Amino acid sequence: MKKKILSVILVMAMILMLVPIMTSAASDITGHWAEEALSKWAGLDWLKGDGSGNYRPADAVSRAEFMAFVNRMKGFNTPSPRVAGASDVKPTDWYYQDVAIALEVGYIKGYEDGTIRPNDKITRQEAMTAVARLEKVIATDTKILDSASDGAAVDGWEGRRFRMYHARAYRRYG
Repeated sequence: MKKKILSVILVMAMILMLVPIMTSAASDITGHWAEEALSKWAGLDWLKGDGSGNYRPADAVSRAEFMAFVNRMKGFNTPSPRVAGASDVKPTDWYYQDVAIALEVGYIKGYEDGTIRPNDKITRQEAMTAVARLEKVIATDTKILDSASDGAAVDGWEGRRFRMYHARAYRRYG
């Protein structure tokens, strides 16, 4: 009987410990258009927030935040030694491991000047190019993006892959 009471008390204590965390963590996503997805991702531990219990869903996402999210979502965890060659990523940076993992997987390539620019805001083109690399999309038909209002803004550096992924996503979800 004492074990049963102790078990109930422990379970209740664990539940009560979680309530403030869930309440404060969800406070800035309540009412957001993506509340359902954000709550699910937070529950799966894909989203970590800013350390103050906020997710800042209206803020732009940095390249480092994007890499951290993708790595957690996909379960990637093998780092690359190539991160040492990135002039703007130091071992003391919070994102160091995530950059190393993204480089190993290959969905982030970095820039010609040897930088990764982890604190820059990731553009839609960069994000979709990374996803296209993850899904191994081969660029063939690039006409679909021409109908998008910002289609002309897609750069040539990965434009074909971006356009192909956009077309594939449009057919799937559009």
